[in-house]
Amino acid sequence: MPEAWRLAFESADEREVAGIGDMLLGMNAHISRDLPFALAGAGLETPKGGSGEPDFNRVNSLLASVQGPMIREEARRFDPTIASSTLPLARGASSSVGQVIARWRTEAWKNAERLIAASSADARSRIEQEIETAAAGRARMLVALSSNLVVGPGAESRLSYCQERRKG
Repeated sequence: MPEAWRLAFESADEREVAGIGDMLLGMNAHISRDLPFALAGAGLETPKGGSGEPDFNRVNSLLASVQGPMIREEARRFDPTIASSTLPLARGASSSVGQVIARWRTEAWKNAERLIAASSADARSRIEQEIETAAAGRARMLVALSSNLVVGPGAESRLSYCQERRKG
């Protein structure tokens, strides 16, 4: 299992991170680790042969427009602190989930371009390892920055909230 995903699942299983951490760890594994490979496999051109990047980038706007409802739903269902948490790894205090996702998606596009342009199997293998290493490194940082010890309120509070939600 790729390390970014392993860290996401282990952190959730061990209730090691706050809700914002679980959310961002899953997003990181999907976007930073999986998306470059999916894009490279599908190709970066439209059916008419043009670049698919403008359409890809439009998704960032869509994601930014749904971030509020997404955060509220995550908070309602899993952890009310998600709605008030500050984002670990955000560049500047004003970064939003949408901005973080857009940055990660841009990185994924560039990594897909690198995979496609690799001049040999060895070159592609090095790029693949760089993608894995970067996604895993980001995951380790997310675990550290969103640890219940750092952001609280602790695993017990969140577990109680989830158990109450299941009953209702």
